[in-house]
Amino acid sequence: MDFRVQASCFQHPKIIKLRRRLAGDGLVSLFQLWAYCTTDCSTGILAGMNAEDIEIAAGWPGEPGALVSTLVDLRLLDVVDDVYRIHDWAENNPYAASFLKRRARSKAALAVRWSKKVAARTSKGEPDRFEEWLDEIFLPAYPAPHRNEQRPGALACLRKMNPTPAELEGFMRSLEAWKRTANWSKDGGTFAPGPGNFFKNDLHKKAPPTVANGATSAPPDSREVMQRQREAAE
Repeated sequence: MDFRVQASCFQHPKIIKLRRRLAGDGLVSLFQLWAYCTTDCSTGILAGMNAEDIEIAAGWPGEPGALVSTLVDLRLLDVVDDVYRIHDWAENNPYAASFLKRRARSKAALAVRWSKKVAARTSKGEPDRFEEWLDEIFLPAYPAPHRNEQRPGALACLRKMNPTPAELEGFMRSLEAWKRTANWSKDGGTFAPGPGNFFKNDLHKKAPPTVANGATSAPPDSREVMQRQREAAE
């Protein structure tokens, strides 16, 4: 993933003013914020992030609050309904901004292809039709530290349950919900259970614990806020 910057940007009045006010650190932090949006917040809408979170994402080394206030003043950063967003992000970076839509289309196409394969295999009475789903859809979406763990146990659970394609889609929705919890998202998913225990402990049937506003019950630090914001956008 990358983002676009016009070759003439250094002559733009906003950029000139930014360099005058915050010197080179301000410009580098702006570019780093754009890079963060490209990889972690492709819509450019920084929902769930306050000024401190944004300056952490931008790697701002200066006085707290100075970067965000300057970006807002120069209209490089907008505030809409108390939510920060990159100014004209979708217009200037349409490819990066459409990442979530492209990924959704890709997932939908993959699900359709897999459903057709399952239907074909089921009609032939093949017993191991869940192995491909586990390897191609479920495990790639599982937290990275545990993707290669407990595969035989997970496959055994699937064969025993013999779920329908609709039920498998429900398992994926449950997985995405659990991935947004504090314990699962912390440290890249280190504290998540293995795939086998995900099914053995019936997590595929349970909703993760939440509080009234829909957030996880554990209070996040700034890194967790940004991680959760990215996953919520997905």
